[in-house]
Amino acid sequence: MDGAPVYAWSRDMPRYVADAIIQQYGQQYHIVQVCKHDSQAIQSPMVEVVTRQMSNFELFALIRASAKRVLIDSCLQHAAAAFKLPSTVLWIGTHPEMFGYKMHTNVIAKAPVGIVKNIDGSYFDYQLDGQFHECPYNSPEEIFDINEVLKAVSQV
Repeated sequence: MDGAPVYAWSRDMPRYVADAIIQQYGQQYHIVQVCKHDSQAIQSPMVEVVTRQMSNFELFALIRASAKRVLIDSCLQHAAAAFKLPSTVLWIGTHPEMFGYKMHTNVIAKAPVGIVKNIDGSYFDYQLDGQFHECPYNSPEEIFDINEVLKAVSQV
């Protein structure tokens, strides 16, 4: 991808979801995006982007200090559960029944439309690196119902 920011459709929060959350909550909350240095960082004055590698202590302190959390299936949703902090967790390539917690508001991606072949999947529906040849959606905007996501965020 010659230096372009990486977007892994099966793991990353789609940009339209992040934009809607920023629009809804950007004036009320200090929004922090934690991502890898080569990920798609949100360019907004209402978002603090943290791309440096953080220690587990730093990551968990950030979770502990947060008022609301919108997470994917990652170590941060497990940390939130350990701290008994209900969160909104977005699920695309994995399932809350296997890796999640009932305490969270789990938002599962909409089912893809049409016939979908899982070329590389073995243990998961899709590989976690988000290979585009596996993506069963025509665009990221098809993955989540944005109203469902915003409702979930408002409830935690």
